[in-house]
Amino acid sequence: KLVLLDVAPERVEALVDALAGLGLQVRPTGIRHATMACTGIEFCKLAIVNTKDTARTLIEAIEVRRPELATPLAVHVNGCPNSCARFQVADIGLKGMLVPDAAPGRRSRGSRCTSEARWATTPGSAASCAPSR
Repeated sequence: KLVLLDVAPERVEALVDALAGLGLQVRPTGIRHATMACTGIEFCKLAIVNTKDTARTLIEAIEVRRPELATPLAVHVNGCPNSCARFQVADIGLKGMLVPDAAPGRRSRGSRCTSEARWATTPGSAASCAPSR
C-alpha cells in the first residue's frame, strides 16, 4: 500500500490518472480490495509458496472472467499452514503446502483450496490445487 498525503483536491484526479498509468490502482475492485496475502516465500522461512504473485494472478483472472461480479469476495493466500493470512475465514482461501505430485510418492509446492463462499455449492469443500511454480 502506498499513502500519499497533502494532495490538493483539484489535483486528485490527475494524480489518480498518473498512478493508473504506472499500474497502481487507486480505486480497486471489491475483490482486489478484500484480498489478503501473507509475506510468502520471498521473506518468510516457513512459507512454501509465493503468495503475492499467486494472489495477484488469481485476482486478475477473476476480474477478467467475472468483471460484473459485485458481491464482496474475500480471497486470502497463505504461504504455509500457519494461517497468517487467515485463509479459513475467506470466501476463497489458499494454504501453501506440499501436495501430491504426478509421480508416485513425490510432492511439489502447491496450495490447498478452501471455499466458504456464500455462493459455493458445498460450503467448506476443499480440493488440491495444481502445484505452484
